[in-house]
Amino acid sequence: MTRAKIDKNNCLVIYEDQFSNYHLHPLWLRERLTDPDFLDSNNYQRLYEPSLITQNIKIKNF
Repeated sequence: MTRAKIDKNNCLVIYEDQFSNYHLHPLWLRERLTDPDFLDSNNYQRLYEPSLITQNIKIKNF
């Protein structure tokens, strides 16, 4: 069974029974958005500048 929670470092931690645990930082998640509002549908380039993302983002909901 897969479980997930936010740890004390504000990382999303995914627990897999048969695999290792995965720790995903909010910036890593933000840079990999595939929503059409953030990604060009023709060439899959980002529609925002990743270096301008604030460094103190937090996961609110998952």
